[in-house]
Amino acid sequence: LKDINSSTIISDNFVISYENSSYYMTYPDVITYLQGSGRSSRLYNGGLTLGLSIVLIDNKLIFEILKRRLQRMLPEIAFKELSELNLDMVKQQLDSSRRDEGERTQFSITTGLLVVESPTKARTIAKLFGRPSIKLYNRIPVYETIIVDGKNIYVMNIVATKGHITDLTTDKLGYYGVKVDDSDIIPYYVPLSRCLDCNKIFSSTNYDKCPYCGSENVYSSKAIIDLLRHFSLFVEKIYIASDPDAEGEKIAFDVSSLISPYNSEVYRVKYHEITKNAILNALRNPQKVDVNLVMSQVARRVEDRWIGFELSKILKNKFNDFNQGAGRVQTPVLGWIVNRTMNYKSNLGYIVYIDINGYIIKKYFKDRKSAEEYLKSVEKISIEKVNEQKILLSPLPPFTTDSLLIEANSRFKFTANLTMKIAQELFEAGLITYHRTDS
Repeated sequence: LKDINSSTIISDNFVISYENSSYYMTYPDVITYLQGSGRSSRLYNGGLTLGLSIVLIDNKLIFEILKRRLQRMLPEIAFKELSELNLDMVKQQLDSSRRDEGERTQFSITTGLLVVESPTKARTIAKLFGRPSIKLYNRIPVYETIIVDGKNIYVMNIVATKGHITDLTTDKLGYYGVKVDDSDIIPYYVPLSRCLDCNKIFSSTNYDKCPYCGSENVYSSKAIIDLLRHFSLFVEKIYIASDPDAEGEKIAFDVSSLISPYNSEVYRVKYHEITKNAILNALRNPQKVDVNLVMSQVARRVEDRWIGFELSKILKNKFNDFNQGAGRVQTPVLGWIVNRTMNYKSNLGYIVYIDINGYIIKKYFKDRKSAEEYLKSVEKISIEKVNEQKILLSPLPPFTTDSLLIEANSRFKFTANLTMKIAQELFEAGLITYHRTDS
């Protein structure tokens, strides 16, 4: 809160004043203003009639709050002084727009389907453009909202895939789900399934039964695929807004491949932050799926499957333990941890801390005896001023994935999984930019 004078306090959303021994809180009713001013124009004969809203200001502080809050919702909104208008011309335009032959603002209305990865992201995007309606299809939430971008209006349904919807099959097909024929390598993908009893994920053509515990309480991404196909029949355009990385591109490729026979108007849209402007800019610049990026993801996935399954098979046979596993990334990282641990243990020693008026100097010694001898030898310390300079320190650059993980661990002792989970939640809430960088 900021003091304006002795009897008034103003915040971003309201004003508190003290009058006649009482406190009053005053705030602008933004929604009522939008509803009231919106009634000054109407959809008529395929267009929008011109409307005029005149605001009488009796409290400038409240008006400034109203204007600021409206601009958060509608960045293009602008108020003009009444003296700046040619009222005769405005009156003529008001009358003309209400006649059959008059000029009205024409809109392009498009029905669309926006496909994102997570339900939280779907809900956040839908709420950016007002209060969405929500419908459940086979227990899958679908948000419907109106997105207005100038003269373009989208009646948009927003659905989340909940991550990948396909994966390499674990059925006995080819070499661990990949058929190798001369120079051709053909990966076989099937819908992903999750057992709701043992929580295991599997990818098999028999997605009605869990291969681990035998339960039939199984959720399959086939339900998402069927829903996307259903909606693609009733909308004009499909926009796939999965994350802007290799995994997101593979999800976009899968969705596009599975629904393009039902609707050929499929586009890839990308954004790096969940804000109104970022979503609008993405819709203004639709693209096609980057097939090269998809192929790189497929190559890594096949490599993961071949190396991981084969090494894990060797380990399980060696140790007679089905919980043993290895992988393309897991095994080298484990080797790096082992080497760093051995290096750490080989360099264990003793550190002598010397405190000089709060300034700490550290001296390392390999053995305890050397450290104790040094302590005994240090009776006096002379300090000599060599140089003095002023340095302007610039702020650190924004986090990359690696620097975020390092800082979160060193400062808060967060694990990598916890840090990435928090970052994902912040991104989906529109509070940070995309957090999975290649650097």
